[in-house]
Amino acid sequence: MKLKNYFFIILLSIILVSCFFGNNPSSSKKITKDFWLNWFEFTTDRHILFSFSDNGDVGNIVVENTVYAVGFNDDFIIAKQHPIINTDNIGKPVPNLEITNYIIIDIRNHESGNSNSFDVHNLNKNGYLLMRKSLEVPDDLTFSFFNTEFNK
Repeated sequence: MKLKNYFFIILLSIILVSCFFGNNPSSSKKITKDFWLNWFEFTTDRHILFSFSDNGDVGNIVVENTVYAVGFNDDFIIAKQHPIINTDNIGKPVPNLEITNYIIIDIRNHESGNSNSFDVHNLNKNGYLLMRKSLEVPDDLTFSFFNTEFNK
């Protein structure tokens, strides 16, 4: 009888663990080169990742969540981000919609797999506009991904 109980407990454990870990709610979308827009379960968890893998699941976070707008070309990635101020009662990140960070990632010297081959500029709106001119970011580079849920 004890053997049946152990067998049942082990079988139940395997089923529960496989259900929990087998359903990965994370998603990713390749931006360009080694850069991916990733999130886990919630849209407020979107961040830009420099990935060391072909599917964008392993790497270093370049821009923290909540990224809600992204544009790119061969030389630059631009993004808008609201910083996280808290999490709600189910663990969902809550962005501060009063603060918008503007990001320019200069990828002109990008080398595949080298996380030191690009520059990240995290700016306010005025700094962003000045840096665009200084780096000669083309005027036609606009935000091609835009989540209106967080646009303020």
